[in-house]
Amino acid sequence: MRLIKKIFVLVIILGFFAAISLSLVKTINPKPVSAASCVVLAGNMTISQGQGFDYKITSLTDDHFYFVVVYGSNGIPTYKSPNQKDTPGSNLLTYSIPASAFPSAGTYTVKSFDTTNVNDPCLLPITIRVDTLAPCALKIMGSSFLINQEITARIYRPQPNTVYQVRALREGGGVNDTTQTWTSLDSVLEWIIFIFPGSSFPIEGRYQFTATADGVACSNSPSTITVGTPEPPYEGISGENPCDGGICKTALGDISTSIGPFAQKILSIGIGLAGGIALIIMVIGSIRVLTSAGDPKAVGAGREMIIAAVAGLLFLAFSIVILSFIGIDIIGIPGLGRTLGP
Repeated sequence: MRLIKKIFVLVIILGFFAAISLSLVKTINPKPVSAASCVVLAGNMTISQGQGFDYKITSLTDDHFYFVVVYGSNGIPTYKSPNQKDTPGSNLLTYSIPASAFPSAGTYTVKSFDTTNVNDPCLLPITIRVDTLAPCALKIMGSSFLINQEITARIYRPQPNTVYQVRALREGGGVNDTTQTWTSLDSVLEWIIFIFPGSSFPIEGRYQFTATADGVACSNSPSTITVGTPEPPYEGISGENPCDGGICKTALGDISTSIGPFAQKILSIGIGLAGGIALIIMVIGSIRVLTSAGDPKAVGAGREMIIAAVAGLLFLAFSIVILSFIGIDIIGIPGLGRTLGP
């Protein structure tokens, strides 16, 4: 028993010293800081001078601060964003990179960092290529075009004292090209308009528009449109009876356009349908009575159906008499007497 106690005490002492040793090891050799885990939600892109864009990062650490840096092709920073804090539950930060971050045409690299570990940028830094801004932009107004139709072209971002030229040419030839020239004034306008007359588009086909400013091509130049032929006008129905000889052939047989034979046909169809429906109701009512097995409710329901069918037939017969009196004696519809008479 004493031996067991000694062993138990020895185990406790050894465990205590092992815990102290492990704590010292962690203190002397702390766990290295892991690389940033944030990820950029953007890809390489091309923009024009004077443009900025939105830059987003995700996979963030709650309550950490992040910032974005834009580097020129020489590795020198051209922009650093303010720090933004990721609040718990958001996991997304958006930075609006201004156009001033790209002072000239060229290639730029955009990286984002966690302020707690600036030596490891977020994953997937992106490359931005900045192109020289075109001196103007061409736009053809409209979405569908027809031959001999006037077409308008706009030049955006016009500069003062600049010669602008817009040319329309049909692909494949066949039409003389049309060129219009305009020299801008001293004032700055939002756009200038070139109107091409319908005679510039006498035949259908694809037409190409080109625009220049002092000989330098505008953006969206060339632009191609398709000119088509207008559809023939809808003539409609002349107002004449479309049925040959006053007889219309239908799935219900030949129906005359004259009021008397027409009424006769409609009445005969209606009487036939009413009689057929009444017969079906009488058969169903009879079956319910025969299969009632003495049940008063089933017998009563079947009897009501039979009575309703007979009442319907009587109503149909009296309606013929009433219609004959009104249509023949009062209104005098021609040909109706042959329909309702004997």
